[in-house]
Amino acid sequence: MKEQLARLWSLQSLDTILASAKKRLLAIPEDIAAAERALADADKKKKTALAEIEASRLARKKREGDIAANEAEILKFSGQLAQVKTNEQYKALEHEIEHLRTKTGTIEDEILGLLERDEELAGELVAAEKAVAAAVTGLEKTRIEAAEEEKALKAESEHLTEKRTAAAATIDKAVLAKYESIRKADGTIAMSRLVRDACETCYRQVPDQRQIEVRQAKNLVTCEGCGRILYQEDPE
Repeated sequence: MKEQLARLWSLQSLDTILASAKKRLLAIPEDIAAAERALADADKKKKTALAEIEASRLARKKREGDIAANEAEILKFSGQLAQVKTNEQYKALEHEIEHLRTKTGTIEDEILGLLERDEELAGELVAAEKAVAAAVTGLEKTRIEAAEEEKALKAESEHLTEKRTAAAATIDKAVLAKYESIRKADGTIAMSRLVRDACETCYRQVPDQRQIEVRQAKNLVTCEGCGRILYQEDPE
């Protein structure tokens, strides 16, 4: 049984490496998806910056139109000043002209604010464009590396599977069945070393008699805590 346990331990090493390779294979699509999300986020920020720049342009155009309309009104009222016959009419026109000039001043301030914001938006657009370019490069790199890694992992997995098949063939069927049953139920490993007086995996203390049985390696001895097969690499 000592030899069978040693072979099981070697089989578990292969299974651990295989599981790691399979886990990494499953993670590769997520790596690509993460790079695609990064590009989508960068592109969204670029589109947002472009949309804000266009909105600012339209707002400026509208306010410039408002200034032109005010100036036309001021010109019209100024031309009427010489035509009025009463002081009250004259003052009323002056009041309208002053009001329009005040409105124009306010609009000009708004336009200055929009121009300042345009400068900020231009900077944001440059940054967004750089981010998009970096994300495109990153995605291309990720896809290339992912393809290479996937190819290597599949080749490694195929090689390890062949080695596992050969290794499993050297183990007693009943012993192998017990190992496989525990491994599938647990989803990770089926064996655990006995370290001092405890299971290395769950840290459950192993009774003295069971420790002796593990070291003698005459039968399969499982941990009372996690149910894994206990093994001592250098049994007495």
